[in-house]
Amino acid sequence: MLADRTTLTQFLIEERRRHPDASGELNALILSVALACKAIGTAVAHGALAGMLGDVSSVNIQGETQKKLDVIANDIFL
Repeated sequence: MLADRTTLTQFLIEERRRHPDASGELNALILSVALACKAIGTAVAHGALAGMLGDVSSVNIQGETQKKLDVIANDIFL
């Protein structure tokens, strides 16, 4: 069953071959976002064991106290 699935990287390589005139910048962006999502998933999986839960001493633009995972996710994406 898993053999029938195409990975994101495989799909992007195939699409790049279909469009050789493309710059590849979109592929790079998509892969960067995918890598960031994996890093955030790891942080969420470690949760309280890695001190990832709880509030930080800052407030977001809506006036809400920020959560550690929110700050970490933002830093990863930046």
